[in-house]
Amino acid sequence: MYGQSTKMVALSTLLAFSTTVSGAAHPRPHVNAPANLEARDPQFGTAFAGFLGQLSSLFGGITIPTNGITLPTTLPTALTTATTTTVSIHTSETRTTKASSSSVKPFSSSKIVVGSSSGKASTAVASVSSARTIGGSSSVASAKTIGSSSRVAQSCSKTQASVSVASGSSRAASVKPASSSLASGSGAKSSSKVASASVTSQAPSSTAVVTSATPSSTSATSTTGTSSPAVTSVSSSASATVSLTGPSVTISAGTVVGSALSGGIDQFLGIPYAQPPVGDLRLKPPVPLTSSFGILDATTPPASCPQFAQNLTGNYSAGGLTSFIQEFVFTPTAQQEDCLTISIWRPNTTTTTSKLPVVFWIYGGGFEFGATAMYNGSYIVQRSVTLGEPIIFVEVNYRLGGFGFLAGADLAAEHSTNIGLRDQRLGLQWTSDNIAAFGGDPSKVTLWGESAGSISSCYQLTVNGGNNTYNGKNLFVGSIHDSGSFAPADNVTAPQAQAIYDHVLSETGCTKSTAADRLACLRSVDYNVLHNATNSVPGFGGYRSADLSYLPRPDTGDSFYSLSAEYAVAFGLWTHTPFIIGDQEDEGTILAIVQNNITNNDLLVDYLASWFPNNPNAISDVQGLAALYPDNITAGQPDGSPFDTGSANNLYPEYKRLAAILGDIVFTITRRAFLNLATSEAVPAWSYLSTYLQGLENFGTLHGSDLAYLFDGLFYNTGPTTAIQTYYISFINYQDPNKIASSKLNWPVWNSTAPVLIDFTASDPAYLNDTFRAPVYQYLLTHVTGFRV
Repeated sequence: MYGQSTKMVALSTLLAFSTTVSGAAHPRPHVNAPANLEARDPQFGTAFAGFLGQLSSLFGGITIPTNGITLPTTLPTALTTATTTTVSIHTSETRTTKASSSSVKPFSSSKIVVGSSSGKASTAVASVSSARTIGGSSSVASAKTIGSSSRVAQSCSKTQASVSVASGSSRAASVKPASSSLASGSGAKSSSKVASASVTSQAPSSTAVVTSATPSSTSATSTTGTSSPAVTSVSSSASATVSLTGPSVTISAGTVVGSALSGGIDQFLGIPYAQPPVGDLRLKPPVPLTSSFGILDATTPPASCPQFAQNLTGNYSAGGLTSFIQEFVFTPTAQQEDCLTISIWRPNTTTTTSKLPVVFWIYGGGFEFGATAMYNGSYIVQRSVTLGEPIIFVEVNYRLGGFGFLAGADLAAEHSTNIGLRDQRLGLQWTSDNIAAFGGDPSKVTLWGESAGSISSCYQLTVNGGNNTYNGKNLFVGSIHDSGSFAPADNVTAPQAQAIYDHVLSETGCTKSTAADRLACLRSVDYNVLHNATNSVPGFGGYRSADLSYLPRPDTGDSFYSLSAEYAVAFGLWTHTPFIIGDQEDEGTILAIVQNNITNNDLLVDYLASWFPNNPNAISDVQGLAALYPDNITAGQPDGSPFDTGSANNLYPEYKRLAAILGDIVFTITRRAFLNLATSEAVPAWSYLSTYLQGLENFGTLHGSDLAYLFDGLFYNTGPTTAIQTYYISFINYQDPNKIASSKLNWPVWNSTAPVLIDFTASDPAYLNDTFRAPVYQYLLTHVTGFRV
């Protein structure tokens, strides 16, 4: 087992950093048409071939055929030597470079420092000193109080439900009998149920939907798969009467009553797809919902899963981040543990025989924050209707931070790792089982995600070794990845992962003698105590930003996600479905905004070298990398990020260099790596770069800016929004972005011989060669063993 784990880590290292940073420091001229494109830089192809040669050599001389590779039976001796690693979690750090007496002190947050020494056993020694405790209660009063709820129906006036409650009980008590409601976060389920209820939905088609439920029943007696606009009345022996006006759909768990929005869109919010993950189900894989919820009021935005508490808006406002991006990306929502819900938007003319294509949205947020309540699916559905190619939009809430991605040996032993990914998978299975009732076609589902959601979508391609079937059907037929592919990480029991787990145990008082007792303690401790404990480690948006405490990690003892995604794709263990993948031009600006004490090249090198603690040559290797990004950015030399702005927008002396390097390492060239590996197996793929905010002060076309164009009505009629949504709707319908005639420019399939992107500019799309910053890419190919996160 250890040998296989070591092998995966080694290959993860190679793939992550051999193909992680594209690179040439020169302007990227647009070209007129695919026929006129330059052939791919031969040095680029030579470098990639050299990488494959290194990989072959490392794994005992194996060959890498087009359709995957055969694993060697033995590993080189160098890969089977274990190490003893010391991991520290602390709130402040002083680091002195070898070339300078200046010290680096973090602006905020803490970090994990990993040092290693030779040894025969893999051992984690955790040293925790005064890690910050983030306060903030997160119990939920009502879904109606969600901070971003106005976004859900922003430009679409909702048909209001008529509600009268005689008993004064909450909506959840009288309308959502089977869902739990956490008031204190203690993990206890709400005992509220409808004692007996009768429901009649009167539709224009005179179709009646009748559902009955009693406290003793575990399933609804109902007509299944019925969809109609209705006026629904609910009465119960608890003296509560609720009248809901809106479209209704009946599935096996009950009847879902939503809202009719202006623009001809039906909206269904907060449909539970799993049992509440509280009490004994906390920190465990999701369990499918088996009981009836009777009549579900799906008219208000659902609560989010517990969020990682941090001052994101404070950090980014320091750089002058525009208000619409702050409000859209970082607006907090009400939160609770009982959060596993799905929301759906569809055209209001949809019937059960429509069989519309479906897009399944997975939100981003560094695996630490995010929620379905932040994203309004009505805009893209409305666009699809206008184009005459209607779709259904589905989005899933999944667990985050320590609730969704806590790792460590205890959780690995009981197969409770990568819980957030498992939530997403169950959401896909729920969609396969139920979307037909909403008028969707379960055989035409496309994954779509942004940032951590994009990475999640990539990982869903590799789950179960790439086996995409469920009940004899494929769960999805294609995928769209906005800003994210691979995020290479060590396995779930690696020193970094174990140190986070041990720290959470310490903060919660759960340092018991046995694994069973430790896990039982974590599952019974007060919600706020656990939430604060999981939030007391470094997080996204802090000094180390992309050095995440919580993220998916391969678990070699579990078949669900046993191989890191870059390893799985390299060996052909993925779904081989068509995909779109792309980036924002300035992905790294929000990753570099708070490191304002990095004021010279030595400090920059020292900071970056600390990302690779197991590389004894990290300083010299990073010096070589940094040398490819000019230290003196002058007007007309567009080498730092925000790109193409010369010497402007340099918030601190090394800001633009650090932003460029981090954006490349984390996003831009992992995209190119994914494309190189995946398209070698003749899978059609299309790629893009967005530059529509070029010139935006300090940030440029920053990470996450595409969300405002895709999900906010403010930009609905702009050129970038129209172009991107049209391409995506075409892909969702046909697995090809060019089928809809109104697409402005034919989007060429990406290939390694002449890689071409679509550049989404502020006006019309243009062609762009995907060979920029090639020297950086080639440098990393020759230093693949030294750059390991």
